[in-house]
Amino acid sequence: LCLTQIREEVGKLTLDESFSSRDVINKSLLTVLNAVCDGWGVQITRVEIQSLEPSRDILVAMELQMAAERKKRASVLKSEGERITLVNQAEGNAK
Repeated sequence: LCLTQIREEVGKLTLDESFSSRDVINKSLLTVLNAVCDGWGVQITRVEIQSLEPSRDILVAMELQMAAERKKRASVLKSEGERITLVNQAEGNAK
C-alpha cells in the first residue's frame, strides 16, 4: 500500500518537485494510511520519507536535461556577446 501510494504521489509531481516535496508526499501517505488503518482502530501519527532514489533511467534523463540546459545557456550567452559586438562596431563606424 505504501509503495503504491508513493508511486502515485511522485507520479503527480515533476522530477524536480519530487525531490523537494517530501512534505507533500508524507502528508498524502499519512492520510491514506490512516484511512486504511482506521478500521483496525490504529492511528498513524507520523510518516517520513527519508530519501528518494531515482532509477538509472531517471538519472540518465536528468543528466541529459542538465546538459541541454547548459548548452542552451551557452548558446544564449554567445548570441548576446555577438549582438553586443555588432552594436559596438556599428556605433564605432557611426562616429
